[in-house]
Amino acid sequence: MIVNGHGEQPRGADVIVDAALNAPDAAGQPWGDAGPSLIVLANSFQAFEEADRPGLPYAGPHPVGAMVPVRMRDGARYVSLLEVPPSEVIVLGNRA
Repeated sequence: MIVNGHGEQPRGADVIVDAALNAPDAAGQPWGDAGPSLIVLANSFQAFEEADRPGLPYAGPHPVGAMVPVRMRDGARYVSLLEVPPSEVIVLGNRA
C-alpha cells in the first residue's frame, strides 16, 4: 500500500518490495517472460473520479489493473510510482 500523506501536492517514490516474492525465478514463475511486476488492485483517486464522473473512463495515474514493473538497483527490488495525487492511496499486489 502506498499513501501520499501530503494534502496538497502529488508525490512519487521508489518503493522497496520483497526480493524473494518478486524475483524473475519466483516459485511458479508467475510472470512468464514478462518479468516481475505488481498489479494495481485499488486506487482511491480513481474510485473518487469514477464516482464523481460516472460513465467517463479514468485517465489518471496508476489505474486499477495496471502492471507496475519490478526493477532492481544496487541489489534491491523496487517499483516506481510517480504522481500519486495528494492524500490518495494505491494498493499493489504481486499476484491477481
